[in-house]
Amino acid sequence: MKISLEWLRDYVDLPADLPVATLMHDLTMTTVEVEAATPVDGDTVLEIDNKSLTNRPDLWGHYGIARELAAIYKLPLKPHAPDANAAPATGSALVGQLSAECRRFTASLVTGVRVVESPAWLRARLARVGQNSINLWVDLTNYIALDTGQPMHAYDADRVTLPLGTRRSRPGESTRLLNGETYDLPEGTLVIVDGQGIVGVAGVMGGFDSAISASTTRVVVECANFEALTVRRASRALNLRTDASARFEKALDTQRVDLATRKFAALVREAQPETVFERFEDQDPAPTGQARIATSFDYLEARLGARIEPAAVTRGLEALGFDVTPKGRALDVVAPTWRSTGDVSGPHDVLEEVARLQGYDAFPFVPADVQLVAPVIDTRARFERRLRDLLTLTGGMVEVVTYPWATRAFLDAAGLDGAASPKLHVAPAPDQDTLRPSLVPNLLEAVAENLGFFDAFRIFEMGRVFPGGTMAGDHPDESLPAQPRYVAGALAGPDAAALFREAQGLLELMPRTAHCAPLVMGPADGPAWADATARIAIAGPEGPVGTLGVVTKRARRVAGIKRGEVVVFELALDALVPLPSRDNRFDPLVNYPQAGFDISLLFQADTLWSAIADVAASSGGAEVRGVEFVDDYRGKGVPEGRKSITLRLRIGVPGRTLTSEEINTIGDRVRAALVANLGAAQR
Repeated sequence: MKISLEWLRDYVDLPADLPVATLMHDLTMTTVEVEAATPVDGDTVLEIDNKSLTNRPDLWGHYGIARELAAIYKLPLKPHAPDANAAPATGSALVGQLSAECRRFTASLVTGVRVVESPAWLRARLARVGQNSINLWVDLTNYIALDTGQPMHAYDADRVTLPLGTRRSRPGESTRLLNGETYDLPEGTLVIVDGQGIVGVAGVMGGFDSAISASTTRVVVECANFEALTVRRASRALNLRTDASARFEKALDTQRVDLATRKFAALVREAQPETVFERFEDQDPAPTGQARIATSFDYLEARLGARIEPAAVTRGLEALGFDVTPKGRALDVVAPTWRSTGDVSGPHDVLEEVARLQGYDAFPFVPADVQLVAPVIDTRARFERRLRDLLTLTGGMVEVVTYPWATRAFLDAAGLDGAASPKLHVAPAPDQDTLRPSLVPNLLEAVAENLGFFDAFRIFEMGRVFPGGTMAGDHPDESLPAQPRYVAGALAGPDAAALFREAQGLLELMPRTAHCAPLVMGPADGPAWADATARIAIAGPEGPVGTLGVVTKRARRVAGIKRGEVVVFELALDALVPLPSRDNRFDPLVNYPQAGFDISLLFQADTLWSAIADVAASSGGAEVRGVEFVDDYRGKGVPEGRKSITLRLRIGVPGRTLTSEEINTIGDRVRAALVANLGAAQR
């Protein structure tokens, strides 16, 4: 925004010897950011950053800036204009029906008008701040907007059918505006209308057909106040931003209309004294109220960090238009209407006014009180971060976030009824009124949706579940629904056995990679959604913490999973015990090659891999450095009730390479132990 220094001097007698650089600095440090100052025809034009004016509707005109400078330099502010509205509100109506978004609407009928070129002083002032001169009547309305921040608009009275009013636009309406463009109006746009139709978009731009022309002899001058959000929506919808909309969007006070109409009447009488203000009408259904704030000197001083002079506080606030009533150490502050439309609302705003007028650099620097204390190490947060890294970086899984409620169909698919879970008072849908008792139903839903795009994928989620029951709140008398944290994952693909082993491998890596208490897996009766279930527990007396299983055919059918297999695991995250670090032990590096020795044997179908691995490791002796699973085959050539397991021994000793005879001896010893202890048979 451009501000003329000569224009400002109409309202405040700035010292003649005040350097422009000093004024720029003082205004920037106190009120708004002045970006530049440019000499123009003996005047100086200040460039003010519009973003610094966003919450200050009172500063969108020269008079508001002059008020700030008067307060900064402790100078008197001159009166704006005499009361020149000497027109009776008689005769036919000028203002008709108004919608609720119009807070105030005034109209003046002026006769004896001559549409001529503006005086040189008016053209010069407008030009310096970037406005083109059009004619006297249009220039005067533009001048008032730049002077007071209150837009006005002049209509040719013979080209409108009085009275003027406002309403919302109807479907399919359009209008041609002053820029010559025709706009299709979105339904509900606030428009100004006369007896025939639309004559302008309220707060944005007037209509083309009612504009002032060279033949105009009677003028209707409208000065109104519109709801800020309504104007902003209209401006954005039409992609039409104007000087008027920029000001109305900031929420102008309704009393500013008086400032504008008085100044306009005074300037008209000066430029064309022969004109007559025949009628004036004012509808003011929603006058702006004044914000009232109770604060105290104690409040101000505690936050400013310094003692302040009560007289200086009162003097500064009154210079800005505030009414201040001290009551001992208390202060009753009444903000002016031009600061009461969202700018000033509480003690913190009064604090800001006092601080900026005192000068922020006037307050002593108080160094921060820094205390160095030992950091708080949250082992659980670190554990969850490492667990995410394991699942994503090692397991190739993608984290998903689902809603905290579950759909009934997927609750049914998971074999859960959710009867004990809390219910939503206002559910997003009739079948989504239950907070999820488990992460599994929502993971099944996510799998069903993603199988339409991918044949195989891996997803997981960490989040709260609501299985029923209560937990203690922050207050001793407060109880909340129980909401433990769980982690669950789903692996989708064509081979259930491969997916199960992959999920099992990830879970077995958790203690070492994510640093938590060791986990053990064993067979168990699983939940309704699972076949081939493995129970996951913490080693020791803590008991089970989760489940790993293949999703049943019934669960897949109910969930709408029409192809492929799905393996799901779910663990109670809060039950896992994070550790500061994993247990480390040193194993010397083997600097001689190790041999791989494969063994294939038939076992009973219910023989656990953990039992096979334990027997192989214990019977092989120190030379067996590891036991690895290779394959599980059931089919042609394998008797009913049996399975063929292939395992690989890693055999080696420090300091030398074993011979073939030694390797075979160790392998035969392991094979014999498997036959003797687990009833294995040669294929």
